[in-house]
Amino acid sequence: MRYRYRCILLVVLIIPAVSSRSDAAILLANPADDRAGQDAAPFDGTFNTLFNFPGLQTFHFLQVGPPRDENEFRFALEFDIAAIPTGSTITSATLRFTEIRDENGGTVQLHGYSGDGAVSLADMVVSNVITADISDGSVGVNTIDVTGFIQSLVTGLSQYAGFMAMTVEASSSGPIYNVQSNEAPTPENRPLLAVEYSEPLTTEIPEQSSLLVWSLICLGGCLSLIVDAKIRRAS
Repeated sequence: MRYRYRCILLVVLIIPAVSSRSDAAILLANPADDRAGQDAAPFDGTFNTLFNFPGLQTFHFLQVGPPRDENEFRFALEFDIAAIPTGSTITSATLRFTEIRDENGGTVQLHGYSGDGAVSLADMVVSNVITADISDGSVGVNTIDVTGFIQSLVTGLSQYAGFMAMTVEASSSGPIYNVQSNEAPTPENRPLLAVEYSEPLTTEIPEQSSLLVWSLICLGGCLSLIVDAKIRRAS
């Protein structure tokens, strides 16, 4: 009986050393596209124009502005997240803006959507609030936690993360919120999406040649035990 157990032990040894691992990684991305949108006269909630302030390119900014002179401004950005493998777990995701103006109080909402790499007029009217208010009345670097939203996009197999900022104030005295765009001359001032994630577990199996060697060793060991057992019984 003990020889049978030894043989079984050798068989177990040929099972390849299978190991699972999950690699941590980080994605840093500037926008694939960023645009301001304008609802021009007649002010009716329908956005008519996409632009990045032609003629004012030296400012390189994106604007949220309240209804004023029958105009309202919003902005949207889209980031390529296709490099994050399907099944990854998002451990941290932040969206960073470098602000130029943050005035007049009020509320500036951040909405999220699954993009396609190009901001459109339809993106200016998406409704999916992920941060209730990104305005605090002071100018600086604004870092916004978007971990849950990015996880939902990765789970849903989206390739682009879209964000749209807007004011909810109906008054012309509502907030003015401007941030530097992807055309900012200083790269550090451009919008940035930073995502830390763990890749899905992977299984590593030895090469076929290694497996064959282990199989032959095991087979020889088992045959040796069997022959040894028969000799002992015969004697």
